[in-house]
Amino acid sequence: MNRRIIWLGAGGIAALVASAFFMVGNFGSDANQLVVGDNLDVLVEMNPQVHLPVDEELRNVTNSDDGITPVKAVAEEADGETTVYSYWPSGKLMEAITYFKSEAQGAEPQVRRRASFKQDGYTYLSDIEFYRSGNLRKQMSYDEGAGVAQVKYFFDDSGYKLELAEAFVPVKNTPFIWQKTEYTKYYVSGVIAEAFTTGEYYAYTKKFFDTAGLLVRQQIMKDWKGEYTDTIFHADHVTPKQVVWQNYRGTNVKFYTTAGKVYLQRGWYGAIGDMMYVRYFDAFENQILEQTFDPLQVSEGGPRRYVPYGIYVKEAGDTRFSIQHFYKTDGLVQTFTDYGAPPYKLGRRTIYTNDKEGNLILIEDYSAPKELISRTEFTPADKKKITDFVEIKPEWLAMEPYETPEVVIPYQPPGPGGY
Repeated sequence: MNRRIIWLGAGGIAALVASAFFMVGNFGSDANQLVVGDNLDVLVEMNPQVHLPVDEELRNVTNSDDGITPVKAVAEEADGETTVYSYWPSGKLMEAITYFKSEAQGAEPQVRRRASFKQDGYTYLSDIEFYRSGNLRKQMSYDEGAGVAQVKYFFDDSGYKLELAEAFVPVKNTPFIWQKTEYTKYYVSGVIAEAFTTGEYYAYTKKFFDTAGLLVRQQIMKDWKGEYTDTIFHADHVTPKQVVWQNYRGTNVKFYTTAGKVYLQRGWYGAIGDMMYVRYFDAFENQILEQTFDPLQVSEGGPRRYVPYGIYVKEAGDTRFSIQHFYKTDGLVQTFTDYGAPPYKLGRRTIYTNDKEGNLILIEDYSAPKELISRTEFTPADKKKITDFVEIKPEWLAMEPYETPEVVIPYQPPGPGGY
């Protein structure tokens, strides 16, 4: 057999891990790379980003008699750990054992991770990790018949208390990529903290539980970015408290009383951050107020903030008062409309109009949509205000504090055909 020693610069290996996918570990993808060099005992400098995992400083490779096929390799890593690789006769990776950095000179090596692979060199048969304490940290096994990898993580406890259990299946035609199909996370007491399952077309359900095992939150994706809901529950763990609904056309959030009645709804005309509407409801879910707010950006590149645009006070299912603000101004009222007593649909109304300085300049009374009864004009010198004639309640204009929901499905504006 021939032996090669490869000297490399220090660095860090990149691992690809996402919420629903993971790369088959560093062992399987990197350890099979051929090391460039001849079959002599030589010291060779290489570009670590091309030839070997970049966290290695030194790799000692033992080849078979052909001088090319690896039999064993010992890698000294920048963090002081050592990994010993063993290979199938084909040269594919068979086993990898990583040892912790020694805490004392001459101390017995302590295993941190041990993984074994199928003859293809990248499909895990098993993968076990340990804490420095010696307790089991992670255990992975592969059911070849079912095509499922089971990964279990444990708390640093000699009682093998389960912290997380995951299941993965290989993505078709992509040997290094596996898809997470389910997971269950536990409190140290053994009670389930989170549960995640997937369905067809990348649908999934994620549930969150309190320390007593009772449901507190649930997130559902119906299919691949088709419709998403995020529900937070009241203390009874059944009645919704807040529900975020989202698809590619927009987002809205509903808030519920403990009786399960909607009392507030917030949404966006377009993407989150565009024009926003807020609707308030009474105990019978009758709408009593609707506000629209427009994002205002005073200077280019400066922060955006919401200012009132349209305000609609409701009575008996119709609008009693409406307040329209000048577009893109800091709350400057343009018109105030009083629709009088019901029924409002007859078109009776009084319209108060301001100029852009906030001075009342016109009052118009209508008995029907186009039947003007009276018209009174004012000049700025008259110093008249809308509030000299009507009351504008501060709560009609106030915007309640809120948290912006997460964008899970990005907004897509309609195309030319409206789709």
